Amino acid sequence: PRAATPETVAGKFLRAWLASQLDPARWHAGLTPYATPALAEKLSAVDPKGVPAERTTGAPTLVPRGAGSAMVTVPVDSGRVELRLLVLNGRWLVDGVSWSRG
Repeated sequence: PRAATPETVAGKFLRAWLASQLDPARWHAGLTPYATPALAEKLSAVDPKGVPAERTTGAPTLVPRGAGSAMVTVPVDSGRVELRLLVLNGRWLVDGVSWSRG
């Protein structure tokens, strides 16, 4: 099977990230398959109630950053989420999340 595209991985990660109604353990478990180990570790202590958005409001935009690196920007109801992706062991994984109001 073909490896998932950065947009596909970003979409799955973002759906899990926006699932703030889940308890922290289930929320984190939903993110982990789409995150680098480093990001998964950083998010392990995050309370999903603090996620600053509830839903996406538009299509993702891919910005390639060179071989094995990309940025995917997704509009959400409270602004914009930027996901930094890297190729790790042949798979695209989210390595950074930032949100901005707008």
